[in-house]
Amino acid sequence: MGAFVACGNTLPRARETVLGVEGGDRGGRVGMWDPRTGTGTVEAVKGQYTDAEGKCRVEALLFEEFGAMSGDIVVGARMDAVCAAATVGTAGGASGMGGSKGKGAGGAQ
Repeated sequence: MGAFVACGNTLPRARETVLGVEGGDRGGRVGMWDPRTGTGTVEAVKGQYTDAEGKCRVEALLFEEFGAMSGDIVVGARMDAVCAAATVGTAGGASGMGGSKGKGAGGAQ
């Protein structure tokens, strides 16, 4: 069991701090929490941004010192790119600059 993962030492703690943790027994096992197996009893922790959940999107995004990024950043960047491409496609203008359809940013051609 287990693996080496980018942000593996910091991401679980960051998520716990930002989002909190719902307490209870995991993996059908009662007893001390074992992160290697993902089983045991977890204590509830209130996150710093628990009150914001439901009002806006809250995520723990990490940028490590040597260039590693948490997976949520990559997923978010892809979603942003897809949304931007869809917006450019529906806003008109092949230039992607908005303005009058097909006339670029200045509206004149």
